[in-house]
Amino acid sequence: MSQLANGHRNRQLKREHKARCRAANLPCAHCRDPIDYDAAPNTPRSFESDHRLSVSTHPHLAYEPSNLIASCCRCNRSRGNRPLPTGPWVVADW
Repeated sequence: MSQLANGHRNRQLKREHKARCRAANLPCAHCRDPIDYDAAPNTPRSFESDHRLSVSTHPHLAYEPSNLIASCCRCNRSRGNRPLPTGPWVVADW
């Protein structure tokens, strides 16, 4: 992962992804809370590009824009390289 995570191509991909997410004002894909797109990096509500499928298990998708989702730093760091939860969404008990 370290070779894939560093470098011009990776930085450019993440810059472009952040710009698209900011323009759409996307919330965190995990907790659905708003992302502070202006927050300093590594703060809980700051933006991070997260890979749907982890680069450690799917290195061929490292530079695939469709494999990126908007995430807050807190959720992205706590998820690590575990897969995204799958299955039916929890339905609100109205």
